Amino acid sequence: MENKFLVVFEISQKQAYIFDSNKLIDNISNSSIIEYVTSCEYFEKKCGRIFNKDKNLVYVGGGHSVLEFDDGKSAMEFAKVITLAIREEYRGLEAFIKINKYDYNLTPTMNIELLISDLEKKKALRRAYFKQGNFGVEKLNSSTFELELINNATQKSRYNLESDYKAYKLANLFDDLGGTEGVSNFISVVHIDGNSMGKRVKEFRDNLGVNCTWSEFKTKSREFSEAIDNDYKLAYEEMMDEVIEGIINGKFKELSLKEKNLPVRKIIRAGDDICFVAEGRIGIECARIFIEKLWSKVNPVDKKNYASCAGVAIVHKKFPFYRAYELSEQLCNNAKTMIVNLGDKLNISGNASAIDWHIEYGEMKDSLADIREMYNTMDGGRLELKPYIICGDDIYTNAEIYRNYYKFKKMIDSVKNKGEGVARGKLKEMRYVLKQGKISTKYFIQANKLDDFAINPINEIFNDITEIQINSNHIGLSRDLFIKTMDDESRCLIFDALELADNYISMD
Repeated sequence: MENKFLVVFEISQKQAYIFDSNKLIDNISNSSIIEYVTSCEYFEKKCGRIFNKDKNLVYVGGGHSVLEFDDGKSAMEFAKVITLAIREEYRGLEAFIKINKYDYNLTPTMNIELLISDLEKKKALRRAYFKQGNFGVEKLNSSTFELELINNATQKSRYNLESDYKAYKLANLFDDLGGTEGVSNFISVVHIDGNSMGKRVKEFRDNLGVNCTWSEFKTKSREFSEAIDNDYKLAYEEMMDEVIEGIINGKFKELSLKEKNLPVRKIIRAGDDICFVAEGRIGIECARIFIEKLWSKVNPVDKKNYASCAGVAIVHKKFPFYRAYELSEQLCNNAKTMIVNLGDKLNISGNASAIDWHIEYGEMKDSLADIREMYNTMDGGRLELKPYIICGDDIYTNAEIYRNYYKFKKMIDSVKNKGEGVARGKLKEMRYVLKQGKISTKYFIQANKLDDFAINPINEIFNDITEIQINSNHIGLSRDLFIKTMDDESRCLIFDALELADNYISMD
């Protein structure tokens, strides 16, 4: 029986490396470096004598690359050459490799799972992390305030930067995204992640069966991971096409775009992990379009489409970028949690895509949970209705009838249109009154005759909800802006639209 050695290769602490600078161009470059050093192109360049994609690559996905070699010597040589090259060429990148001899008493799936598990154990046993010291030939990085080798500085901070996209210019500065001085100087940091991808991969491998040969496993695994990568890539391109169409059709007249600049710039696109930055007023809609495009695709290997969730952190351009990214991750996870909790509550299986966002006005709270405490009303309710479901299986979209993104779009359109006839001071006062709860809100609307602004639009937007559904939630919409959602929380139907109205542009 022939020998076989499996190798798993992974770059650790990717986000810390990518976002070690507050400059967009550096973030993009650092992300490109990670994409490059984990590619077959890099493997062949550095290890061409022992590495060939067709022969040695098993698959790339889940944040790591899995390879196979005919003997332990070749596997060990690959590990030494690649890690040394990365250490010499890209300061700060941390690579992990684990080599296992293939166990023919186990199935291919079991061998892969053991390999990944052993890698995680190796990472957990790391005793210390050492950073390169000063050799006296460094210069100070103006954005990170760290020392870097002079002959490496330009390569690291300006690696593989794309210059255009379909005759449009890609932004390298936050100022190029189209913010308007004195009107909106926000950017949107968007993080999108696939739902339950770990579970999906496990089901895919389990469905291969115990009699699956290594050759079959390798072929199917590569097809599966490449299909995921291609579908996410296509969804992003289709989103960008809609952005360009919006520019051509004059939808972004409020943006200060110059010299055919695009208001969106990709930072991370690695499998089902997506991060891009956009002008603050269009980030939510860009995320919505990406999620819709992705949901419409079906993986040809496991015959399933893609549910994903998005978190959008809307922050000032000078806000610490790494913190903005962390907030977008927390928002994305919060949207995922809502989908999981809804499924558990209704005892249903399936999937759905959702979105959550936050406008950061400088509160600088430690976590999303701390931020959302500010949205508690004085009578025990919640101001925010988000996260919202964008698309998914009907059983989800029909169950959570109020937290529907398309109803939110109607709400914000109504607030922007009808709000033109209401004094801005009155709108600011209304946001304060909503914080006080249901009773104060009801009296405020009556006293200020705001039915046409608040109550009537809500009745129109939710007119497809039957009386039975309304009664089951023990609410009435006639004079009440609060509703009980499936998580048994009393939430405001209009606050999200009021809060976001000045920082939102529809792309329909």
